[in-house]
Amino acid sequence: MATDSRAGTGPSPRLCVVGNLLIDVIFRDIAAMPVWGQEVVCSGRLEAVAGQGGNLAFGAARLGVSTEVIANVGDDAAGARILRELEAAGIGLDEVEI
Repeated sequence: MATDSRAGTGPSPRLCVVGNLLIDVIFRDIAAMPVWGQEVVCSGRLEAVAGQGGNLAFGAARLGVSTEVIANVGDDAAGARILRELEAAGIGLDEVEI
């Protein structure tokens, strides 16, 4: 197994992410994709904090990279949830505007 001879030397990696933060809504077990105007039934749904900026920030933080986000969120329940989950992941939020 190869090892990185640089491990443990130099400063820790840091990342500043500029991007959107949102909540994805994923519908499960839909028999077929609906056409415009058609209603379909699903067996469940999942909501996940995401967005291009959110996904990158979560991934980097999981890899141990010190991560900050520059973005905007709404002053509503969705915005509060996004901030809670980012903070729980150890992502810096000093530059996030509400």
